[in-house]
Amino acid sequence: MNKPDRSVAPPLVVPEKVSLGKPDLFRLDNGIPVHVINIGEQDVISVELIFKAGKTWETKAGLAAMTNRMLREGTGSYTAKQIAERVDYFGANIKTKAASDNVSVTIYCLRKFLGEVLPILKEVVSSPAFSEQDWDRMRSTMIQRIIIHSEKVETKANDLFYEQIFGAEHAYGYTLKPSHLLNISAQDLKDFFQKRYHPGTATLFVSGKVRQADLALVNQFFGQEDWPAGSAAGERVLSPFDYQPKELRIPMKSSVQSSIRVGLPLFNKHHKDYNGLYLLNMILGGYFNSRLNSNIREDKGYTYGIHSMLVSLQTSGYFLVATEVAKEHAEDTLNEIFYEFERLKNELVSKEELDLVRNFTLGNVLNQINGAFNKTAILKGLYLYGLDVAHFDHFITQIKSTDAKELQRLARIYLNDDLMVKVIAGT
Repeated sequence: MNKPDRSVAPPLVVPEKVSLGKPDLFRLDNGIPVHVINIGEQDVISVELIFKAGKTWETKAGLAAMTNRMLREGTGSYTAKQIAERVDYFGANIKTKAASDNVSVTIYCLRKFLGEVLPILKEVVSSPAFSEQDWDRMRSTMIQRIIIHSEKVETKANDLFYEQIFGAEHAYGYTLKPSHLLNISAQDLKDFFQKRYHPGTATLFVSGKVRQADLALVNQFFGQEDWPAGSAAGERVLSPFDYQPKELRIPMKSSVQSSIRVGLPLFNKHHKDYNGLYLLNMILGGYFNSRLNSNIREDKGYTYGIHSMLVSLQTSGYFLVATEVAKEHAEDTLNEIFYEFERLKNELVSKEELDLVRNFTLGNVLNQINGAFNKTAILKGLYLYGLDVAHFDHFITQIKSTDAKELQRLARIYLNDDLMVKVIAGT
């Protein structure tokens, strides 16, 4: 038997086609759209409800996040302890998540216990108690958490960065403060819940090893008249803001580190330059062997890690470079970040590097769509932006076809020092 030569790397295989596949789509009896991702061999399933109830829909700062957090703190039939115990008994898991534009409530379980845990999920999303006592306890916990985290350099840098990108009053830009929570009553939570958590604002994703009997159960608990539909009407609450690039510093004598944030507001996945800029960001700071990490971590030793990201939001987007360094290296790090910007603007990316990053990106996408739950995350990322699978196919095509000259063009447009907000906390 011939042994492989471990000193020689195996040949690189570039996937010819990366296919996401289309989910099955139907509606419950009450009209809630359901996306079904039926793949996998294990008898596990997830049921996720997404509501248009994120920060952009709130009338008071903090309402979206706090309403979502309170869902598991007791319902009309269960205390928080009973919810936790019953979910644990069936080996299930309930997760709640609040984001800028939407919120979600998800349950994961074995298929054979779906009928046992769906009533709990139904209670959580339709009949939370929002008791004064539970809210007082939750609010006190959250205030203490905010106070503790607010003294960290990375928290101060993040907070100031987002305020400068979107505005301190904007849903994408404000920082949650104790004063916000003190301004929220249990009745505020109930009112926001009634307006935003109902079939009129809901979408369902069911993924895993899904059978018709499972979908019948979902319809039984979430598709009937006992859950009033409400209205999907309402407008997002987005405060206008006049973005101005600037450099800001936050002195913190007790800190041994500086936290650096550099970036600017951009656009979301709908923009024609998004896919090419995604690839450019990968080269700059999107993976471990990126230029920023190779220079500032591996060569200079200024940091344990530095990364850049291109973030898409439903009504906007932004670009960000983030790192923490020793105070004495903060200025040099900032200079090196802009040095890497200039390289991408003035020098064409080599074929070797472009092929490497392109193949890494495609491989990363393959990993992201491996399995029902991973694939669901990608499909949600399309659905929530009003996009379909054709957009994913176009993304893959552009990753394969974007050349060095196009990357240079994008760098010259978007990677300019004078367009950026620069924040250094801990000077």
